[in-house]
Amino acid sequence: MSAVRKRQAREAGQSRVDVGQLGFERLLSEWVGQRVDHDEHPLPVLAFADLVPDEGGEVVLRPGGLDRRVRLLVPLLPVEQGRSVPHVTAAGEDVTGMRFVRFAGGPVVHLPADVELEFVLVGA
Repeated sequence: MSAVRKRQAREAGQSRVDVGQLGFERLLSEWVGQRVDHDEHPLPVLAFADLVPDEGGEVVLRPGGLDRRVRLLVPLLPVEQGRSVPHVTAAGEDVTGMRFVRFAGGPVVHLPADVELEFVLVGA
């Protein structure tokens, strides 16, 4: 269940639990040596393969709500990070004030400066 769908379910007062997601989070927690606590706000988890870059090879992440940390499952670690050069992406997103993470042969991911991106290496 995506972070957006989880938030929508919470706002609608639903308490649906996706068993597949619980199993995935349990496995993920073993990989990174952390227990995922479902009583607290769980980290949103994104897969690298799910990132769809625009025509310029850029992706803009804008986590909503309380999400100030995002876990990204990646087949390789980034090759470069830094402050985004102020510009508007091919998709029309203004990345002024954001930071970026560049992957070899992959997209450039822009995200707000106050959002922490946690990388978890997984098989390709």
